[in-house]
Amino acid sequence: MKVTYNGARHTLRDKDLLGEGGEARVYAMGRDLAAKIYTLADTERAERIARITAFPSNLPAGVVAPLGIIEGAREAPVGFAMERFDGRAIRWLGRRAWREGLLSRASVCRVFTELHTLLSALHAAGVVVGDLNSGNVLFKDEDVRIIDADSMQLAGWPCPVADERILDPALYGVDLAAAPAFSPDTDWYAFSTLLFESLLYVHPYGGVKKGMKSLLERAQAGHSVLRSDVKRPKAAADPELLPEALLDWFERVFDRGARGAFPPDLLALAWTACACGAEHGQSACPACARPVKRAPAVRRGRATARRVTRVGGRIAAARVSAEGELSYLWEEGGALRREDSSLVIAGALSPELGVHIAGRHTWLTRGGEALKLRDGQVSARVRTGLCRGETAFAAGAASAYLLRGDWLIEEANGQPLGQVLEGQTWIAVGDALGFGAWRVGRLLMAFTFTPGRPGFTPVTLPPVDGRVLDRSVAFDGADVLLGLETEHQGRRRSALHLIRGGAVVASREGEPDLDPALHTVRGRALRRGRVVLATDDGLLVLAPRGDRLVDIAAFPDVEPFVDAETALLPGSGGSLFAVTPREITHITLT
Repeated sequence: MKVTYNGARHTLRDKDLLGEGGEARVYAMGRDLAAKIYTLADTERAERIARITAFPSNLPAGVVAPLGIIEGAREAPVGFAMERFDGRAIRWLGRRAWREGLLSRASVCRVFTELHTLLSALHAAGVVVGDLNSGNVLFKDEDVRIIDADSMQLAGWPCPVADERILDPALYGVDLAAAPAFSPDTDWYAFSTLLFESLLYVHPYGGVKKGMKSLLERAQAGHSVLRSDVKRPKAAADPELLPEALLDWFERVFDRGARGAFPPDLLALAWTACACGAEHGQSACPACARPVKRAPAVRRGRATARRVTRVGGRIAAARVSAEGELSYLWEEGGALRREDSSLVIAGALSPELGVHIAGRHTWLTRGGEALKLRDGQVSARVRTGLCRGETAFAAGAASAYLLRGDWLIEEANGQPLGQVLEGQTWIAVGDALGFGAWRVGRLLMAFTFTPGRPGFTPVTLPPVDGRVLDRSVAFDGADVLLGLETEHQGRRRSALHLIRGGAVVASREGEPDLDPALHTVRGRALRRGRVVLATDDGLLVLAPRGDRLVDIAAFPDVEPFVDAETALLPGSGGSLFAVTPREITHITLT
């Protein structure tokens, strides 16, 4: 696509795509600029362009605001230019499996301090964000940006959309597009919601309350997870770890309906890293007051659990070979080590560092570079392409796989396996099969490949609406399980697709807050055509029935050893390895 900005011609190519949703596609336009090109109908696009031309110029630098109109064919406005910022969506802070042991609560509060400054400056300029959700706030270290500025409420223009999980219940049922409906108070409500999720790994109205089925029903009733009659998700952190003043603020907002600007001093409260591993804001560690100890081996009913390891830092990666051998990588005390405690490299984990296990070797990736290490020594250094700013790389037992231009390459022998879309393709690999995909509009162009053999097998997948928030792949022989989490028009959905021979044989789709099988798309194990996943109530097994993945068995005896955030890896003899950020447990069923 050829466009003009500031009198200069640019070509926007599919390989430059940074993201897309239901109304626009965002392209890299050089190193420092991005182009948001609308895919809306003419009348809707004209309305957005009119809003952009009315955009105030006195906004803080942390708002990724329109810099100027981009023109397409015949000088027709098609979108706008903006700053390019390659950050991570703030929703990752609320995902325990990603953040725990990687970023402290003190670091989270520093990120939100920057967001607080931005939000205060926007309100001072007469602008309300409105749709302040976990996808349109980006961070890199402690640098923060608010994106999707063209949907903000300003100068009589309403904010027409909102994420229903973040929306102030006072606006439920309101036609947001009809007239300006948001206020600074609704922005601060959203801010408090995002901070709550980031610190405690649970939505303020998460958990289970008898008689109230949905999160939105609880929000409307003002019945938060802080109340004693709500069963908190097992992966959620104990609210008593929070400083009392911060906990009091959350209770006032989510249980008593208080509103107002978030007090900035609550973000500067002190946090203590206890020797027990907990990080708290109290005078004494609440976790130490009621320690929970698990024996190295525990039997409950049909389940036996044996702790393989527990670390004080973080388990960065784990993998089980075809022979059932467990390998893992862990970080503690500023060093990365393998399961036998051998040093991989001196240095702590960071959000930008990718880790991959390949037999006795470990691959570390950052940007477009991958290092192969063993016993602290680098044995290979390769360059690879990116997928929307992230490293495109996968490692299996026999080799690693990378992108070079528009080719998928097997690292061990340099053999091209097939052509892909440069800059857009993500890949994963198991012991006997690999998977890759790129997106074109609503279509996912997916394929499988066999290590050591050129050529792809195309995979036909259902169309995808909105933004892809997360994805995962699990393998078992010739089967692939693809997990996708998406957001479209303010609503989140998750899907699991069982793929065999290039076709989807069965799927499970729905809202992650309502279906335990879809709570997360990560950490699902695949064995002999069945999906095994962990929930707060134990293990759940899904199997194809027609074209759907349905529940066929539950194992409540496993409940003490897993929660809904636990990742599962298939072991030998039907056993499983349950992996959390700090612990690996071997589970067998009799």
